[in-house]
Amino acid sequence: MPFQPVLMFGVVRSGGAEPTVLQVRETLTVTYNGIVPGMDGAIGVTRQIDDAASQVFEISSGNKAGPVITATLTFNWTTFEALEAADRDALIALLEDGGRKVLQVQITGLAALQTLPVELRALKTSDFRLNNNVALPAYHAGGANPNLVVPAGDAVANYSYSTPGGELGAGALVASANGELTLSVASAPLDAATRNIQLQVDAVNVPSVLGGASPAVGAATTVNGSAQLAIDLHVPGDVVVMLDRSGSMNRINPLTGVSKWATAHSVAQLFTSVYGQLLPHLSTANGSLAAENTIAFGRFFWSGGDQTAVDAAVPATPIPAVPPQAPGGLTPIGIAIKKAADSFGAGSPWRRRHIVLLTDGMSNVPAVSTVAEPRLDDINTAGGVGFVPHAAGDAMTGITLHSIDYALTGETHAVDQQALAETVYGGKYHHSAMDADPLGSAALREMFLDILGDVLPVERLDVASGSVTIPLEDGIERALFVCPTGGGISASHGGGQSTTALPDVHGFSLAEITSPNPGPWTVAASGDAFVLVDLALRMQVGVEKVAVGKPMKVWAQLSQHGRAIEQADVRVGISRPGESVGVLTTSFTRSGGIRKAIARGYINPKDLRTQATPFVATPPAAATVSPSLASVVVDRLTISAAAASLGTNSPNDPRSLQATLLRAAEASRNLDYKIDSESLTLAHVGNGRYEATLGPQGTQNEGIYTFRFRADGVTARGHAFGRNKRTTTVLAPLPDGATSDQLVDSIKVGDKIQHTVTILPRTATKTPLGPGLGYAVGFHHLSEKDRTRLPPPVTIDHLDGTYSTTIELPADQALPSLGFFYGPPGKRGEQALVPIDSAGSKFKSIKVVLQRIQILDDKDGCLAGKGELAFDTLVAPNENPNRAVRRRFPEEGTYKLRDGDVLELNEVIYEGKVEPESRLSVSIGGRDFDFLLFLTREEPLSRYHRSVALKTGRQAFTPDDEPNDPESLADWKVWYTVEVS
Repeated sequence: MPFQPVLMFGVVRSGGAEPTVLQVRETLTVTYNGIVPGMDGAIGVTRQIDDAASQVFEISSGNKAGPVITATLTFNWTTFEALEAADRDALIALLEDGGRKVLQVQITGLAALQTLPVELRALKTSDFRLNNNVALPAYHAGGANPNLVVPAGDAVANYSYSTPGGELGAGALVASANGELTLSVASAPLDAATRNIQLQVDAVNVPSVLGGASPAVGAATTVNGSAQLAIDLHVPGDVVVMLDRSGSMNRINPLTGVSKWATAHSVAQLFTSVYGQLLPHLSTANGSLAAENTIAFGRFFWSGGDQTAVDAAVPATPIPAVPPQAPGGLTPIGIAIKKAADSFGAGSPWRRRHIVLLTDGMSNVPAVSTVAEPRLDDINTAGGVGFVPHAAGDAMTGITLHSIDYALTGETHAVDQQALAETVYGGKYHHSAMDADPLGSAALREMFLDILGDVLPVERLDVASGSVTIPLEDGIERALFVCPTGGGISASHGGGQSTTALPDVHGFSLAEITSPNPGPWTVAASGDAFVLVDLALRMQVGVEKVAVGKPMKVWAQLSQHGRAIEQADVRVGISRPGESVGVLTTSFTRSGGIRKAIARGYINPKDLRTQATPFVATPPAAATVSPSLASVVVDRLTISAAAASLGTNSPNDPRSLQATLLRAAEASRNLDYKIDSESLTLAHVGNGRYEATLGPQGTQNEGIYTFRFRADGVTARGHAFGRNKRTTTVLAPLPDGATSDQLVDSIKVGDKIQHTVTILPRTATKTPLGPGLGYAVGFHHLSEKDRTRLPPPVTIDHLDGTYSTTIELPADQALPSLGFFYGPPGKRGEQALVPIDSAGSKFKSIKVVLQRIQILDDKDGCLAGKGELAFDTLVAPNENPNRAVRRRFPEEGTYKLRDGDVLELNEVIYEGKVEPESRLSVSIGGRDFDFLLFLTREEPLSRYHRSVALKTGRQAFTPDDEPNDPESLADWKVWYTVEVS
């Protein structure tokens, strides 16, 4: 009776002394055609065991639909492991040689019992090295056979090959007679990488070797079958590690006393050490697989010009040394990326190229740079990271960029660094800000090793200090045990296996084992250590990035040689902002924090880069008054928010303005920026995917979110495994139109109208973005026509959470449509846009009237006459000097007053609009001028200062109406009113 068996494919490795089956397609469907009709529904199907090796194949009851019966065939790993060694080795040999196995199957429930054979065929494969469009076999030690073997007696042409989803491109994938795979595609697929992939194998009309006359059992027939097969595809790669050598890398970690540069240098050396050791030492048609991978190191800094350098690439083995050098200078990130890309030179587009970029700051090279930087959209030159999406012929085509921010909160442009690495160049992004010791080696090591898992097919399992038992699962070809602090490391298995110690490399202790026995391994190390294993079992993790205040989904995907791991314990530890940087810095600056921090030495005025001085007792002789909210006093030079945001150009420690304010706020309150932590358990949702959700209460604050995943479980063969992964995401402080406050203030200046647009931007959670974000936020014209005919608006950061721009136009021209963006318009999504519309503004109108001053001591002690006095007033929202309005009374000359005289003024000393949460700083001082024969002597009066909470209505501030009345000074008294509407 005709039958149609289905093929079963296995992956077999012979890398160790004992051959091991690493993968067998565990379930497949057996279909029987032409069975005598007469029954429907459930059919009894029983396997007839003809030898010991057949025990591992289990057949289930099937169903009959018309003339077709289907049943499921399963490979039972538990039964396989329980076989006698001779039986197990016999089955392994059969599969390894591409042999056949025939099972007798009895079908019941029909009019008569039917006993049929099921022919199982094994297609043996192993590693391949991708070389242009040919996947050459990569041989294991002691094995010289081609890696792709079809069942004996079959023709290679009877099988077709492809990759599910077109992972290797849309072209044809065929196998040659000597076991090579050829990909007939015009160019390299961008997503081809070193990894474990699935190979789709189809057999069409393959003749059966079973003999006999039809329709008797064993009759000759044809076989049609399909299966997916896991293979390891090794794509030769080149890696460039670019280290930030700017002056800020000199910073000393207060917890260890070690500089950031020394730590980065050490961890980079660890990276290259394990990179060279973990490359498979397989033979290929053109030599060693490891020798065909290269690594290079570069340093980038700007000191009197571009000093970026990239060393010549060298083979990954023997392990090269990272050159030690001293840091100093500025941070040319864009130049570093471009030079790293250029260093790869011409070569096969099939090679994978990785740049690992470590920085601790923002790009802040002078505009005089003659080196073309890849630009980050159209953000201000000084502040942008620098990139463009790669296009055909671009130096960055085919390059994967990984970015590590080795910095504290606010010191790097994290949003763009993440977009640069993940969105544009397909790499990984990490940030150390949320680590317990963000400048320590442990955090940096984690980040580098996580990137290593994308450069090479390896996974990481962390080990605690001392002797500890860890699981190694089945299917691992090679494990590398590493103690990064030196002092030795070893591991052993109860079955008698133990690691081989490798020579210490650059102070690191290494031990290796090939084809480790599955099961518990006891590790002894002098300090914290980790184990790196080849990609037998893979854990991929990710975060579905959202906006602040929105639920955030985290996920993990577990598979072993393409088979989903359905039962595992997957957890994630989350370190996230415990408070808003915007709220903290806004509150700090609005309470006069900058002035106090400068006085206490927490802030160097040069770090503000506004040329602004703090509040001083003596104002300039001349003063300017303007009702505009964005008034700037004459003794200060206003520069754009983008320029101010980058901080000082000091060669020792260039910092971002936001970071400067955050550190000062922390110092002022003697409390570090708060970091919260929590853990989530991920639930299995099917097909090896595990998910959990961080609720909106956990995403209230903008900033860095670090996730550490840990998975524990058992493989299909019942062996325990463990995995560690880390990832970072950034929630940007995107301004929200519904919560932000804005104001358009228009005044006539000559024959023109001066429009000053001011905004207090807030996120969707109603928290202010805060000051110091000039590198990322700004006003832009909404109309493309206006962008062409008008100069771009210059955004001013007032250092109190508000930003403004001023546009002067002829009186007959209306203010063009403007928007406030995080990033350039149209490039980051319109949800980041706050369109400017002053209707319904929540800003408060303020008017301060100085009514009178009474003199108690005219300071005129040398002559019995009236004092010659002058007074100054300074009124500023939130004690912000860039928004202060000064007046001098009288504008020229002096008043002649004696003790007890009252000076009636009734002058408006401030009139404008401020945002709802503002406080108003009112400061008044005076001087007596004695005009002597050859000189003028000045003697100051007591200076008055008060911070006023703004309440709707009219508030009068008068002497003697409260205890210790501030309006009653030692030598004068003051009366004034504040009107709020």
